[in-house]
Amino acid sequence: MWLRTKPYLRHLAKKIQKSWGRNTLGRITVRRRGGAAFKSKSKLVDYSGFVWNSPAVVRSLETNKTGSAYLALIVYSCGIASYILAPKGLRPGHIILNSDVNKPKLGYRMLLAHIPFNVKIHNVENHPRGGGAFARAAGNWAKILEKNSFSALIIFKNGHKKSLSLECAASIGVVSNLKHKKLTVKTTAGDSRKLGCRPWVRGVAQNAVDHPHGGGKGKKSPPAANYNFVRLLPKNRKTSSG
Repeated sequence: MWLRTKPYLRHLAKKIQKSWGRNTLGRITVRRRGGAAFKSKSKLVDYSGFVWNSPAVVRSLETNKTGSAYLALIVYSCGIASYILAPKGLRPGHIILNSDVNKPKLGYRMLLAHIPFNVKIHNVENHPRGGGAFARAAGNWAKILEKNSFSALIIFKNGHKKSLSLECAASIGVVSNLKHKKLTVKTTAGDSRKLGCRPWVRGVAQNAVDHPHGGGKGKKSPPAANYNFVRLLPKNRKTSSG
């Protein structure tokens, strides 16, 4: 099978540090987090493709514990190995290149100035040499609609549009693992706990000292029920001026 579950190169994985919604003092700062299925290591993904004009061969395709898309382990001709987002159709043995000289092919990384219209791309940069920021989840893609002297108009799979610099880079193809959206999650309380979601207790079911909606007889709340938990502002009111 061409898909691996264990890392091919162990030095390209790092240990995951979980906070469980607590700060450095151990105090809960974000409620209802914790108890997730612990993942020991996360693979280091190169979203920028920093090695240009050097062909690379795909060594293996692997799963990713901390992401939805498959990862491709590539080895450049200079000897550098790294993980990248694997597009749909990429297989071990394929050759990819980060360059603007050749025509766009599956897995190639190019600048937006050299990518034709209506070619599906992914891992799009927000600013030049900043690393891919958009279209990185499983099954995502983007297209170039318009170009001018300085920028390109990008449309994403969900219909959103964004204007980016022509010096931003993107990879050719659709992100792999399209069947990920068909997976069912959070069907039981145990599934929610595995994802790190602790039980949610209604405010009216709590004591008066624990929540503004707490206290009272039955489900009737005191006058403070018209306020939220964080800033004690009336409901449907903005909590900040920004």
